[in-house]
Amino acid sequence: PESVAVEVGDRRPVLADERHLEQMIGNLLGNAHKYGQPPIVLRTRPCVGHPELLCIDVEDHGPGVSPAFQTQLFREFSRASGTAAAGTGLGLHVVRSLAEAQGGRVSYATAPGGGAVFTITLQALSESRSPVDSGESGGTP
Repeated sequence: PESVAVEVGDRRPVLADERHLEQMIGNLLGNAHKYGQPPIVLRTRPCVGHPELLCIDVEDHGPGVSPAFQTQLFREFSRASGTAAAGTGLGLHVVRSLAEAQGGRVSYATAPGGGAVFTITLQALSESRSPVDSGESGGTP
């Protein structure tokens, strides 16, 4: 398999289940390998205009998604016609469902210069706040 470049532009933890986050990123990387072309980049960054959010991008430099198919991307069992890769059409639907279950979302954009960028947007936690120490434990001060 092709390598993935990792660019860490934001190190804040996010409010998400670790296994769900791993599955979301894994599905997007799998799609980038199946349908895109290298280089493939996994990037974390602050979300522009939303300092409380963290964006996780999976970018490839393949043909991207046709405008006609973009509206169907995250639907269950959706597969673009003419693709050679085998799949069930569930991967992006699962990513969307898991992102929404975490209070986030997933989106698609055309990469600068061509290709696809899928972005998972999740609530970022401040450096001093951890998912365990959320201040909502109800314990005595």
